[in-house]
Amino acid sequence: MAITWRSILPRRRNPSAQAPIAYVNPTLGGLLTGEGGASLAHREEILRTSMGRSGTLTAVLDGIVSSVAAVRWHLYRSSPSGLPEDRLEITQHPALAVLTRPNPHLSWMDLVSTWTLHYELVGEAYGILTRMGRVPVEIWPARPDRMNPVPSREDFIKVWEYRGPDGSITEIPVEDVICWRSPNPWDPYHGIGVLQSILVETESAAYSAEWNRNFFLNSATPGGVIEFDRVLSDDEWATQQKRWRASHKGVRNAHRVATIEGGGKWVNASYSMRDMQFTELRRISSEAIREAFRYPLPLLGTTTDVNRATAQAAIAIRQSEITLPLVERLRGVLNRSLLSQYAGAERLEFDFENPVSADEELENAGLAIRATAARALVEAGWSPDDVLTTVDLPAMEWIGPTATTTTTTTTIGKRTDTTTDGDGDGGGPSADERNAGRRQRPTGVDTTPAETAERPHQHCPTCTPRAQQELPTPPEGIPAELSEDPDLDAVQTTWENALEQILDVWGPVLAAQYADLARQVRDAVDSGDPTSLIGLSTATGQALEVLSAAMETLAEQSADQIADEAEDQDATITPVPADGPWITDHAHVVTALLGATLAIAAARVALRHMQAGATGAETAKAVREHLDSLTDAQPRLALGAALTAAQNQSRIATLAAAEAAAATGDGPIPAYYASEVLDQNTCPACRWVDRKWLGNSIEDVRALYPSGGYVDCEGGPRCRGTVVVVWRPGEDTTKWKEKEPL
Repeated sequence: MAITWRSILPRRRNPSAQAPIAYVNPTLGGLLTGEGGASLAHREEILRTSMGRSGTLTAVLDGIVSSVAAVRWHLYRSSPSGLPEDRLEITQHPALAVLTRPNPHLSWMDLVSTWTLHYELVGEAYGILTRMGRVPVEIWPARPDRMNPVPSREDFIKVWEYRGPDGSITEIPVEDVICWRSPNPWDPYHGIGVLQSILVETESAAYSAEWNRNFFLNSATPGGVIEFDRVLSDDEWATQQKRWRASHKGVRNAHRVATIEGGGKWVNASYSMRDMQFTELRRISSEAIREAFRYPLPLLGTTTDVNRATAQAAIAIRQSEITLPLVERLRGVLNRSLLSQYAGAERLEFDFENPVSADEELENAGLAIRATAARALVEAGWSPDDVLTTVDLPAMEWIGPTATTTTTTTTIGKRTDTTTDGDGDGGGPSADERNAGRRQRPTGVDTTPAETAERPHQHCPTCTPRAQQELPTPPEGIPAELSEDPDLDAVQTTWENALEQILDVWGPVLAAQYADLARQVRDAVDSGDPTSLIGLSTATGQALEVLSAAMETLAEQSADQIADEAEDQDATITPVPADGPWITDHAHVVTALLGATLAIAAARVALRHMQAGATGAETAKAVREHLDSLTDAQPRLALGAALTAAQNQSRIATLAAAEAAAATGDGPIPAYYASEVLDQNTCPACRWVDRKWLGNSIEDVRALYPSGGYVDCEGGPRCRGTVVVVWRPGEDTTKWKEKEPL
């Protein structure tokens, strides 16, 4: 469908769209107030000449335009609470596409720059919408001197008239015009630009500069009169003019002695440069421009009486007093004139990132106050997690003590933390661990079974009864908790390498799925049946093959790794990789879910464009562009979880075989423990189970670590928890069965 200015939206005739009072003369049909803004010719003159008349004006406008155009915009769905922090950001919407690319020739920054320049000069900025069906798809800027409203007695504005370069008049519907104008106390139809309030000063400065130029071009003398006591003939007049210009015009002939024939006498009629006071005039003009635009002097390159503090203050003034008010007004225009024309936009709103930079000194002072309050609350016995939330500080991970000279013990509820101050290494994290971002736990934490039972499971105190059960007292010789983290660096490195390798080859898999979905979308749209989008699907054969192969390779490596961990404890076990059919089934589910996610995303985009009247090819193109814009976040999460599952399944399969061998007296005896050392961010549930003794039966372990992490982890597929073993060769296992594990 062709893009035109003609709108097929019906004109809304409701009370809110009609003016309750008269704005036009009932008899003459014109404005009751007359034209209070600048006339069309005057606006044209301002737009055409103002930027070239004053360097100060050009610098000020460039600074304002650049700061407004640099503001970043977002689209949100409002929340029932009405609070900005509860809004949901929308990342895919036709209105966002228009903001990203207003038309094929202008970027959003280009359009906003043009609008801001027009607004500051004449108080008006315009955009013309073009549509695909009913949906606005492009914005084209229009010069204010070419736009004129036709007043209406009923609807305030009947139509907009655009005067083209050839003088032709084009009528544009009101709903196709974005109008951003400044308040005008005299004329409700036109704005007043800041520049219009200082036209006398800017014109005076321009005229003074022109006078200076002509001063040097005309003999370097302001002027005078040659006086004769008789009337000269035409020949005498021409001869006199020719000789005078040849001898005295131009800078090179300045101050030459003049000879006047025929009784002529020179009468000086000039003013000196001192008399004219041009320097003072231009200074006053520059100050008037800065004052009118409220623009700080240090931002114009002036170094007099400027230091770092005043420069930063000037930037803050521009952001808060100039940029912020302008973008707030623009936000209202965009929400009213653009966003409201899209279906379902009642709860949508454009908003911008605050252009006002934070006061670092003030923020640092506030941070110090909050940190002091947090320390006092923790020392008083309150939960650290609750304290951080109360004083508005981010969640933090313990990295262990970094010194050894002074030890302070702080009791928090039922937990005792030991920290140290002073100089020294104090057993803190190694450089490699810090560089890897690996979580470290507090040393000296007393986590006896009795105290652990009294501390509730933090992440879900009512829905996870298993995690709140009292841990049994382990049999003699088995510690309730590991004293230190196991070394699982090899496990992590292998997993990371496997994930990066599969992501490297996942691109062609996605490309084939994208092309298949685009083809299905084209056929569905061309069929004219929106319900056919329900049947979108993706071929997962190639994806299944790639993921299964990666999982099988990692499964074999993981079985070998847990056998190596046993060997480090002088125990020998046989590696047993995860079962092949299990891997295939698991990979099948993961790839099917990923494919379904892509199909749903494609159907949503297709339905939106299909309802807007786009053709099958146009809709398929939009779907492909959307799919191509997706990041690897979703496949990275899903594929990483699948690899973790393969890794843990092989570890558990190997442990099950070793336990069976130990039951017959042919092998070492295992004691199973939870480990969350591989987690980059550990949730409360995983922190609770970390290092705990899980029992001596692999069946008990499977209930907590079925495959892919701890069963109660709040991070779900992000969990990197696993099971480690303390091997006890030759011990009698009968006493280990006296009490059931968790």
